[in-house]
Amino acid sequence: MKTLKRFLVLVSVLFSFDISANTKWQGSYIYEADLSGDIPDRLMFVEYVLEVSNDSCKLIIQGYQVFETILCSTGNNEKTLSIYFQSYEDGSVKNAYGIQIYTTGQRLFWLDKASITHWDALVPDESVAKPGKYFLKTAQ
Repeated sequence: MKTLKRFLVLVSVLFSFDISANTKWQGSYIYEADLSGDIPDRLMFVEYVLEVSNDSCKLIIQGYQVFETILCSTGNNEKTLSIYFQSYEDGSVKNAYGIQIYTTGQRLFWLDKASITHWDALVPDESVAKPGKYFLKTAQ
């Protein structure tokens, strides 16, 4: 029983260390996606705001036909910041339409040390499916 308790304490320390392990990544990031393409007179923008602090991670997505907040977790080190889906703001894993798009713990995207975004489960649009400089840090 003592071994199990020690193991659980070690695991909880490691998980709590994960978000706060590297303050380099803490702050706010923004990505403004223009989904209008080549269609004149059509305004289709979606704003992605990522907030990473020492004890939380939140991704707010709002704009053309979308308004949702995702609670996330991070995996980080000096070179990368990975964003993992935990739930929507209401605690559900289903979106406002009752559809489960992501599973808990699924990586949505990650940033490398040059702030290049690498998309995984979350891809805003086919036009930005390739890695690129999307999320820009706006505040510490």
